[in-house]
Amino acid sequence: MLFLFWGLLNAVARFTERFWMVLLRSPLKLSQWFFRGSIHLLKPKDDPKKQLAQVLARLEELRKEEDQLIEQVKKFLASEN
Repeated sequence: MLFLFWGLLNAVARFTERFWMVLLRSPLKLSQWFFRGSIHLLKPKDDPKKQLAQVLARLEELRKEEDQLIEQVKKFLASEN
């Protein structure tokens, strides 16, 4: 019976310790969360026109690469005949 009581007392002590640690850390966690959110909001947004120009440039590069690959396939098929 004494061991059960001792175990229960230890469990209550651990729970109390964890509760206080969570309670004491919560302002820090809340401030970290707020800081990360505010940094995200303050980050400058990219210009949509600039993004569109980048996407179009990338598509043009991909089109050129595709054309080169098609030419390679045609040469390969022509050499087999």
